[in-house]
Amino acid sequence: MSIPKMNKHEWESKLKEIKVNKSDLNKLIMNYLMMQGYQEAIEAFEQESSSITTTTTATATATATATNTDTINTTTDTINNNNNNHSINHNNNISTRVTIRNELMNGNISKAIQLINNFNPKLLQSSPKLYFHLKNQQFIEFIKNNQLDEALQFAQLEIAPIITIENEIDFLNEMEKSMSLLAFSEMENSPFGILLTSVQRKKIASEVNFEILKILDSSSSKKGNTDNENKEENNDDTSVVDLNIVTKLHYLLKVLQYLQLKLQEKKSFPKIENFVTCELVQSKMVLNNNSHLNSGGISGISGISGGLHNEEEEMEEEEEEEEL
Repeated sequence: MSIPKMNKHEWESKLKEIKVNKSDLNKLIMNYLMMQGYQEAIEAFEQESSSITTTTTATATATATATNTDTINTTTDTINNNNNNHSINHNNNISTRVTIRNELMNGNISKAIQLINNFNPKLLQSSPKLYFHLKNQQFIEFIKNNQLDEALQFAQLEIAPIITIENEIDFLNEMEKSMSLLAFSEMENSPFGILLTSVQRKKIASEVNFEILKILDSSSSKKGNTDNENKEENNDDTSVVDLNIVTKLHYLLKVLQYLQLKLQEKKSFPKIENFVTCELVQSKMVLNNNSHLNSGGISGISGISGGLHNEEEEMEEEEEEEEL
């Protein structure tokens, strides 16, 4: 049986036929900057591009056309409906998120925790994992400042009480990695040296930002009367991506990854395997791909989301290693 194939030249020719509106790209970038809380970048970008803060989408049209236009239409409708019905005015809260992020990136974890509690006292109470990560980061900051006695005392008084039977395995594993730093004379060059870099701080800052957006989204949803009941009914469907707390750019990359997997069931074509370099690599046709991808429409996207986070973290780690 001959395998349907599209070579790199044909694929690139198809891509060149796709016209993406520059204003859509500007809105996509603006959405990313606002969700991540980069206030200075927002102001500079807004002046340069005259972009408005309403979010929209630019999609992987070439891949969608080759596989299933209904799927990409569903994606576009999902994003546009979300913008119309569940939008959050991120300008109203961005200064708070920026302040908290700056404190975390500067290693002022105690101050960040205070700001989080001032913003919403229930946030850390409802997210014990985030609270543990913040406390663990405080422990790491003591080590970075060579305050080893204070670090051990802090671990005993502040972190040990957080660890319970329910979270014991996960929390202890993470704590062991942090404690392992003390066993090395040159901690930065140890297997866990990455914990002492800005990559670790960025990871915590992103986690905090995400939880704050969830709180804001929840508050915004309660104010709405039109689709509130439908949203509650769909809360159990973990495949639904809430675009109020995930950047549109991240979501669209998941769409692209999903559509590539679907198209790979039908033909061989140049696909993007590394979302950092975006280099096109000729794929092999794969019959009967993972069952969750065949189970119905765009919901399959949720099953492939992990890879994007991993690649983002790997890129940050590589940059940090180059700096060192």
